Amino acid sequence: RCGAARTSAKMANMLVPTMALMLAVGPSNYILYKIAFTSYGASSALFAMQMVNLLFVVYGAVALYVVARRGAITDEMRASSKVPYALMALLDCLGGLCAALGAARTPGQLQTLLSQSLVPCTMVASAVFLKTRYGAKKKLGAAIILIGGAIVVAPAFRESAETSAVLIYWASNIPMALSAVYKEWRFADSEVHVLYLT
Repeated sequence: RCGAARTSAKMANMLVPTMALMLAVGPSNYILYKIAFTSYGASSALFAMQMVNLLFVVYGAVALYVVARRGAITDEMRASSKVPYALMALLDCLGGLCAALGAARTPGQLQTLLSQSLVPCTMVASAVFLKTRYGAKKKLGAAIILIGGAIVVAPAFRESAETSAVLIYWASNIPMALSAVYKEWRFADSEVHVLYLT
């Protein structure tokens, strides 16, 4: 009991620094994303996206190596078919491509807001493909996200140069939502470590 209490206290003490780190890294990620894609421009969006993907591969490999060394990745996980992972990767790639193509000409403050509309998109995809039902409060929350986003994004549509970029950036939510729903459906009955899945 004493060891479990110490472990629990240690984890509780890590919660505040972890949350603070997430609060710092989250906005920084959006800022760096905007800077990178603006610097490269729309003509080099595919190249920039591939560099972002390379970073994710490196970070993911390091994290996966750490959990694999701890024995969290089983032989059963390693032996599973890789086709579902390829389908997830395709959907994630399409989402990343749309975001990359729209990022250079979508204002940074709108990117953060447009990314939040992933929540209602995922809810709709879950309702259609997984037959998930949501209560009134969840529907209201999703509606607030969409309405708030529409109000803030509306001025961007007055400038024709930004309209297509904003729509392309927003469209990245569709394959991302489908990817999330596919993961839920495909791996619902499987024991797959989240880092191996990623």
